[in-house]
Amino acid sequence: MCEFKVRVTGCRTGANKVEANHTIRESQDIGLAEAKRIVDRILDGETVSFEVHSESKAQHLAASLQELNFDASVEKR
Repeated sequence: MCEFKVRVTGCRTGANKVEANHTIRESQDIGLAEAKRIVDRILDGETVSFEVHSESKAQHLAASLQELNFDASVEKR
């Protein structure tokens, strides 16, 4: 059971779409096409959440996305 969610609510100027694709792809174990669809949804203003099994992985994903100019936070379920 996943106890943590990383919630991405948007992005800021200079958001790095390519690196975000890579980061999300690796953290969620999904293909490139799916990662691109997710990032495009975020860039279009949609909020996206990812379920993560551990707090450390959730914190790492959120921090990585924040460094890429995405608005990401961790929520405990």
